[in-house]
Amino acid sequence: MNVTTAVKKMITTIKFEKYTGAGNDFVLIDDRDDKISDSIFSEMTPVLCDRNFGIGGDGLMVIKPSSTHDFRMLYLNSDGSLAGMCGNGGRCISAFFSVLTGKTEVRFETLSGTYSAKITTTEVALSMIDPYDFAETNIPNAFYLNTGTQHLVVMKTNLIELDVLSEGRKLRNSDFAKSKKGANVNFIQKIDESAIRIRTYEKGVEAETLACGTGTVAGAITAYQKGIVTQKPVIVKVQSGQLLTVNFNDEFKNVILSGPADYLFSGECNLKKNDQNTWILVR
Repeated sequence: MNVTTAVKKMITTIKFEKYTGAGNDFVLIDDRDDKISDSIFSEMTPVLCDRNFGIGGDGLMVIKPSSTHDFRMLYLNSDGSLAGMCGNGGRCISAFFSVLTGKTEVRFETLSGTYSAKITTTEVALSMIDPYDFAETNIPNAFYLNTGTQHLVVMKTNLIELDVLSEGRKLRNSDFAKSKKGANVNFIQKIDESAIRIRTYEKGVEAETLACGTGTVAGAITAYQKGIVTQKPVIVKVQSGQLLTVNFNDEFKNVILSGPADYLFSGECNLKKNDQNTWILVR
């Protein structure tokens, strides 16, 4: 078991793994024994994901027990907010679970539904839920859909020079995004008939991330739906420079997101609450 609590000192010791999915990086914890509640993990997440004083990551993912599936995935954005699904994180946590158990096919539950994955030595192919809630917007060249979380997809012609932080923040806080209770903002540009480039401003992180799995799916589906690309599968070049592949049928169902899910390092950290009842790392 990778989570233990030393009650005498009121210090919680956590063992973790660090994974990246095409540059989208996560702190992963094995809590199949359900030792720590979801709410406590939410409180700990900003400390664990802090890139200057913690482990660093775009989010925290915890393997939780499930009575009906291989596991339940708890996914928290780096600010501790609860999130439904993350495609790259889903691939990373599937790879981690495969290392723990030896399974090469897994099925897990999330707030956004049930997902399954096939794990090989080179990639993880994640079966996604069918996208839904397609909508036109009042934002120029922007379209909305939900691929496990909310996404605004914006077509651009100057993606390399684009100020993603400024424009992404503006659209993430637009009236339309607020009407959807928040949205990631994905900027896409055509490379050729089967490939696009994408850059993402991610809610909860409130910054540009090097990759976003559900955003990659949203960008690929929008590009195909709007005729920006005409061939499948759609190859998506993310900001890290790595490539992800998105395949789906002509009804935009049976979506599969494929790409690398790489182990980086593992470690152990100690946390306790300070006088302000806030979790801090014990040096």
